[in-house]
Amino acid sequence: MTTTTDAYAVVVLVPGDLGMRLAGSVRRSLNERATKRVHVTAPPVGGMAFLTAEGEYADALAAWWAAEVGQRLPVFIAMDEPDLPAWIPGTNGAWFVGVGDDARALAYDQLEPPAFPVVTADPAIVADQALQAVEAGSGEAGLLGPGFAFLSERQHWDARFPRLNVAAAEIAMGDGAAGIRAAGRLSMSSTMTGIARRLGAIQGVARRRLSRTATASDTGGLGHLANSHRPIVVAFGSRKGGVGKTTSAAAVAAIVGEAFEGLPDTAALVDANVTNPDSWALNPGPGAATVRLMISRLAAGEQPPDERYAATPRLAIYPESRSGEDCYTRAEIDLLANHLRRRHSFIAVDLPNSLPSLTSGGAPAVAAAWIHAADAVVLPFNADPRARQGTIEYIDLLRQEFVDADIPIIAPYVVSRNKEVAQDPGARADIDAVRRQRAYVVEIPEDDRALVALLQDRSITQASLPLRHAYMELARTIVEAVSCKRSGG
Repeated sequence: MTTTTDAYAVVVLVPGDLGMRLAGSVRRSLNERATKRVHVTAPPVGGMAFLTAEGEYADALAAWWAAEVGQRLPVFIAMDEPDLPAWIPGTNGAWFVGVGDDARALAYDQLEPPAFPVVTADPAIVADQALQAVEAGSGEAGLLGPGFAFLSERQHWDARFPRLNVAAAEIAMGDGAAGIRAAGRLSMSSTMTGIARRLGAIQGVARRRLSRTATASDTGGLGHLANSHRPIVVAFGSRKGGVGKTTSAAAVAAIVGEAFEGLPDTAALVDANVTNPDSWALNPGPGAATVRLMISRLAAGEQPPDERYAATPRLAIYPESRSGEDCYTRAEIDLLANHLRRRHSFIAVDLPNSLPSLTSGGAPAVAAAWIHAADAVVLPFNADPRARQGTIEYIDLLRQEFVDADIPIIAPYVVSRNKEVAQDPGARADIDAVRRQRAYVVEIPEDDRALVALLQDRSITQASLPLRHAYMELARTIVEAVSCKRSGG
């Protein structure tokens, strides 16, 4: 069997919040214009929990592996654990492992694939060594961003770093070392499944437990970070429908709600799409705290009704009525926004599909009023040229015409399953244009299961593991962007 690889996948196995942050740091270190491709990712669970899963949970991780790593050559970043050296043989790629001392480093010598021990307690130093090896092993200068400063001098090991080989039937090891023949080893697409099933130590973990396991491990720190900067109001907008705006708002609100479990905080999801209330808000019960009823009561100086909560922990839902009445004024929206800030620590607002404008009235005025009340704006888009151009125009409008021209803007990009579409030069150019407008771009895999979950009133975050991982990164990016803005960063 021939294994071809045309890109590296840096897989951060550091557990919890630290691993998520480290993956983001590594991702920001890369030069977007480099011709060699490097994809940075972190699984929903890290450390030995990633390696020892079995049963249906292992199947879910295998699906994550296929989506996030696929045929890329893995470069693992991990910290030493007692049994880790025994798990590395049988995988592919390269391992960079932080160890306590030189004596422990000996446990990683002579392993195949190569393991590069780094004597440090700081995972960032381990990642630093991995990046230097990737740049050197790729044979391309400038793989890292301009001005990138290494944290430490590159270490030297006897083992050689694996190099990409897109044509041969073996993954060649640099500087003449022996090759690893793909036919005699696990293929990269099967690595996760193989190690999980061969040496699994977690017995009988069913898919119904995936929710609890993922929640406990991959939202660590997010709730506390959001709590320390509460309240946070986030407006989810777009110029056209069908780009994942409502899905993103619902998923991020659910993620933050889960992260608040065990804390006094709650998250809220608000349907502000006055012209077409979205699917999760189609049937509010009698007396439900709809946006229209909330504003009516608050404007009259009356106590508004209590909100209802979703199945997701600590997530309040504010649907919109479908009565077709007039839109709201900015003063009314400010009244509701201030009320929500007093009740919730994180508020996700699903805006109408239109460019914001306070002077136009109707849906554009509602969008503009909510953006004025927001701490960040999220603008999902996909490969559709109209969606790409609409997002660029939306960002340009925010930067030029709104009071806070430096409001954090996060642009989730829904990556097509079609490789030709995903790699379209025009799409990549527009993504670069979005980044040049100082927007954070977070990639979301295209997955119809998100829509199915939304229509069935199930949490989008449990629709699939790759989706959950992507929306986890989106939620974290939003909260960190607000944190950075408020701290003057």
